[in-house]
Amino acid sequence: MVDLHWAITERFFSFPLDPECLWERLNRVSLGGSDVPPFSPEDSLLILCVHGSKDAWERLKYVCDVAELVRTHQDMDWRRVVERAGRLGSERMLFLGLLLARDLLETPLPEEVSRKAHADPAVEALVRRIGERLFRRIDHLPRRFAEMPFRPIHIKMRERLRDKVRNLVRFATTHTVGDWMALPLPKPFFFLYYVLRPIRLARNYGRKLFITILKV
Repeated sequence: MVDLHWAITERFFSFPLDPECLWERLNRVSLGGSDVPPFSPEDSLLILCVHGSKDAWERLKYVCDVAELVRTHQDMDWRRVVERAGRLGSERMLFLGLLLARDLLETPLPEEVSRKAHADPAVEALVRRIGERLFRRIDHLPRRFAEMPFRPIHIKMRERLRDKVRNLVRFATTHTVGDWMALPLPKPFFFLYYVLRPIRLARNYGRKLFITILKV
């Protein structure tokens, strides 16, 4: 399956990684007789951890991706990865992905990285919660291409207050396919979705949003 993206994450998830910087750090590998420019291992690790966090680590595949990347690149520049994650406000998501890979798939991590990950008690709580949910029986299939529901766990994955607030604000103001399907409007009236979306969210997620805002 090929999952095409026009950005690393949706706008509302508020992950401020500059795509132009990614292109500057591309590597070159041979694949099927052609040169393919993949992201650097450090960028790839951070992107995988953010992508898994965006989807709340609902599939073991996301953890496997992190584990295999770490196993393949023994020369990973860990200092650069952690510093870059800190600047982008995604350090907790990075450590979450790494500890899931270590606990579930026995992926070895450098001592310094493990120490920093354990310094944040929220990371260990998230690892336990996600690990339990991964192996819980689920009797329904996820709806593909459906609107992503609001998940308070996204707020818990952010270590900086400004990122928590930005996530909530952008979630409330970024209209999606769900908004278009709920009330199709002609293109000249698309601006009304900025008003209609908060109303629809308040109806569907009002109590959950309110409780999350209080905990921020």
